[in-house]
Amino acid sequence: MTRRLTASALAACAVVLGTPAPTMADCECWHYVRAEGSTENTTFSEVSAPSFTTALAAGSRGSTPLLAHWNGVRWREAVLPLPRDTAMEGVAASSIRDAWAVGYTPGGTAYTARWAGDRTWEAVPMRAREPSFPRAVDARSPRDAWIVGSSGHPHARAASWHWNGRHWQAVPVPDLSEIPGQGHSELVAVSALAADDVWAVGSGGTTPPHSRSIADRGDGAVPHALIAHWDGRAWTSVPAEPSAGGGPSASVLADVVALSADDVWAVGTAWPGTDVPMAWHWNGTVWQNVAIPWKRGRLYSVAGDGRGGVWAAGESAAGTALLAHWNGERWDVSGAPTPGDTEPGEGAPTGHGAGAVRGLANARGTSYLWAVGAYARPGPNEPVPHLLTWTNAPHHR
Repeated sequence: MTRRLTASALAACAVVLGTPAPTMADCECWHYVRAEGSTENTTFSEVSAPSFTTALAAGSRGSTPLLAHWNGVRWREAVLPLPRDTAMEGVAASSIRDAWAVGYTPGGTAYTARWAGDRTWEAVPMRAREPSFPRAVDARSPRDAWIVGSSGHPHARAASWHWNGRHWQAVPVPDLSEIPGQGHSELVAVSALAADDVWAVGSGGTTPPHSRSIADRGDGAVPHALIAHWDGRAWTSVPAEPSAGGGPSASVLADVVALSADDVWAVGTAWPGTDVPMAWHWNGTVWQNVAIPWKRGRLYSVAGDGRGGVWAAGESAAGTALLAHWNGERWDVSGAPTPGDTEPGEGAPTGHGAGAVRGLANARGTSYLWAVGAYARPGPNEPVPHLLTWTNAPHHR
């Protein structure tokens, strides 16, 4: 179902309720920012912002990997030393001069590329004895980065790799599946606070791995959300309390952000009969569900807001891009603007087209964020995805 947005909705602001009206310097309004070049049949899925003037977004153009760099003025596409059929899954920067991008081919050949602050990305080997599917990366420094994903066929197992400044080394993850040796498990997001404090989330069960949505499983199997923690010596599974909604029969986690040792957030989707967004919070002792007033939809990403709260992003059940802000006491949910279609000869969008926010990143040291995803411009046959980026910074261009 495609819901049409009115022209006024394109100027919608995600204002935190219960706080004073934002000044220009503290604007909470989200604006979409057009990328240069062709955006047809493209989407962004991840973003990292090591500074206010530097950001990196990863995604795909059809089956071709895509990565773009924000230089403080505009988005420009970068050349990646990766095969054309590489599925770009993650990007992370520890600074404006150190970043990683990860992905894999359909056959399970893992690839990583490193950026050293110039215009060139360099391929870095990621040797593996079996098919490997890296899904996410987080970098703390040029000598400390983590990748999580899965390895093996036909029952994939959660896997992780660590960068020590010289090479990627596999770090064993215990069997997290419901039935050891028979089910599957995979980790799809990672957030590292310290060498002995790393969080990763994903899902396990009997569903085929590498599925982004509960609704996509199509085989009647039931996945369950997974949370794992690295304490400097080993990965361990950490339980969380059930989500709201009468005990969902299925759930997946899509993203995690660690803000401090007692402030970690994970978001995803539960399935008690329909897609329900869910958010969990770690208070240093236990993971607790934090109910969201948004009743139907999916959450794909979460990031700190630079002021002690968090933003979460995804899409509604109707297929519209949504953002939610937690200010420490409540969630405020609002729509994200999408450009939609453009009338011939007109510069203003009409507001047609569905959309989704797939990735969020806080610009380090600020209260501003980048969001990435896509919107579906109506076509003669079926909607065509067009990549889209948003920011809540007042002077994005």
